[in-house]
Amino acid sequence: MTSEIAGAQRRVSRAPSGNLEVVDPAGHAVATLAQWAGRAPAPVSSTVNPTMQAAAAQAISHTGHPSALVAIDTATGAVLAAASNPAGYPRALLGQYPPGSTFKMVTLTAALTAGRTLTSPTTCSPTAVVDGYTFRNASGEAFGTIPLQ
Repeated sequence: MTSEIAGAQRRVSRAPSGNLEVVDPAGHAVATLAQWAGRAPAPVSSTVNPTMQAAAAQAISHTGHPSALVAIDTATGAVLAAASNPAGYPRALLGQYPPGSTFKMVTLTAALTAGRTLTSPTTCSPTAVVDGYTFRNASGEAFGTIPLQ
């Protein structure tokens, strides 16, 4: 991702025009050795929603530990907000983390769509096999039967 950021930086940065000149002791140009034209910056657009961005920053501002929040429009893949705590290191954009508990939202949505309620009992075993792929809880955690909520 760092190369993507560097590429974006080059696209939005302008390049100044200039001349390479020989000057006399009084500072008057006596010869122009080279000239180059500048480059205007490319326009920038963003899918970030300012209201959602402010809400994301507020939501994690008091966590007391490093955290990140990225809100994505699932229909388009557009990033609507990206917040990092503490400020300074853009962990929301540069961090590489396994999905972990964020996948619980997918599981919850599937369960609710299938007719379960928040009080429905569900089993949290240390592993689950789906279509031949084994998924494991962090540190092999197992909570037994718990409410879906």
